[in-house]
Amino acid sequence: MRWCRLHALPSLGLSAEPPAPVLAFHAWSERQAHVVRWLLLAAWLLLIGSLFLPDPAVATTALGLFWQVGVPLVLLVLVVLSHEAWRRLCPLAFVSQLARAIGWQRSVPDVRGRPSVARVAPAGWLARHHVRLQWGLFLAGLSLRLVLLNHSPRWLAVFLLATLAAALVVGWAWAGKAWCQYICPMAPVQSILVGPRSLLGSAAHLAGSGQITQSTCRSIGPSGQVQRACVGCQKDCIDIDAELSFWEGLRGKPGLAWAWFSYPGLVVGFLLLQRLPATQRPWAPLLLLAVAGLSVLLGRAFRAAQLRRLRPRLGAAAGQRADQITRLLASFVAVNAFFGLSEPHLVPAAAAAMPPVRMLVLAVSAVWLYRGLRRDQGHYARERISTSLRLQLQKLVPDLAHHLDGRKPEDLSADEVVTLAKVLPAQMGASRLAVYRGVVADLLRSGRLTRAAALLQLTEVRRSLQLSDDDHHTVLR
Repeated sequence: MRWCRLHALPSLGLSAEPPAPVLAFHAWSERQAHVVRWLLLAAWLLLIGSLFLPDPAVATTALGLFWQVGVPLVLLVLVVLSHEAWRRLCPLAFVSQLARAIGWQRSVPDVRGRPSVARVAPAGWLARHHVRLQWGLFLAGLSLRLVLLNHSPRWLAVFLLATLAAALVVGWAWAGKAWCQYICPMAPVQSILVGPRSLLGSAAHLAGSGQITQSTCRSIGPSGQVQRACVGCQKDCIDIDAELSFWEGLRGKPGLAWAWFSYPGLVVGFLLLQRLPATQRPWAPLLLLAVAGLSVLLGRAFRAAQLRRLRPRLGAAAGQRADQITRLLASFVAVNAFFGLSEPHLVPAAAAAMPPVRMLVLAVSAVWLYRGLRRDQGHYARERISTSLRLQLQKLVPDLAHHLDGRKPEDLSADEVVTLAKVLPAQMGASRLAVYRGVVADLLRSGRLTRAAALLQLTEVRRSLQLSDDDHHTVLR
């Protein structure tokens, strides 16, 4: 055949990037996950009960286990493993779904007047300002810890019970993961720690059609099969595709930039301020806010410097790249500051484990940072459509594998697939519009694309196939 062979592609500057190591947390049995959720909830309730015991030694031990073992362990799972694991197991997320499980959720009339489970309105105040609300609650929680909760087992128990009750009420009031997406103060922290994707997280945008990705809401059907239970409670959901959520978050999601830039300062400030003597604790919240503000100023100054450096080379794309670099570095600093400055003095075993944990976190976060800085949204977009594009090329050339010098079509990188899409239709005399139609249909059918976003997100595919925006509208019609 006359079209270019894949072994020549490296000369064009294209190469296949080796896949990242993946543990299939998204494929973990839902029945097993359900059992673990109950066990974690039971353990949490047992710990809360221990905080109420009159024996000071027992209550103090429980206090230390929660703050100096439980919380760091959750962060360790997010940093070292994947957000997919924790967001499927979190006891608060589980409690927030109890009302749905027993069919007692709040209902409102739909457009036809029939009762329907209430949802957070996409254009409502909560949907537009939830990050600011969550970060405000996060700051309030850190302040409470400094002033009261770090030192009082009973007040911590009351606080944890109130949090459980809040998760239960929010789960009753709105459908989906409303607690996780719109109220929980840890949700923005998870976005900051995960970034484009956890080091061992799965690549949701490369999943096959119909596959349940990452920590997507799911349930067990009547015949025992696992089925998708997403109700679309949030656009660009981190549970469905963390990397898409990251790239869309760079577009100016209200409050997210402030939260991201303030996080390193909050971590460092909190760990230093909790060492204050009891007489100076009332001043800790004000000092914490001051440190957070300073961290934001430093983050903005660093972003501005990156913007000046990148604008001559990247032009209009420099802003997004500057945001990406600044946020990933902020996450890297915050993670290592947390584990580097933590001193679990109440739990000797945890203190003894800190040196190897610090080395592990540094190594993992360094690899995570390196991978994150090497990617851009264009790379993600090409990967996102490569599965569908590869399928259309195989339909176009049924014996495609025969012409790849021993490689399989599924072994091709996203850049190689896009290059083939430029060459094959012209060589075969095939309709570029037919190839594009097949890609759009597959992406819409699999749920990886919406009609509203298709024109923008498939720009590069149209450019590769030399198609216009009018061709896109023709395909949709």
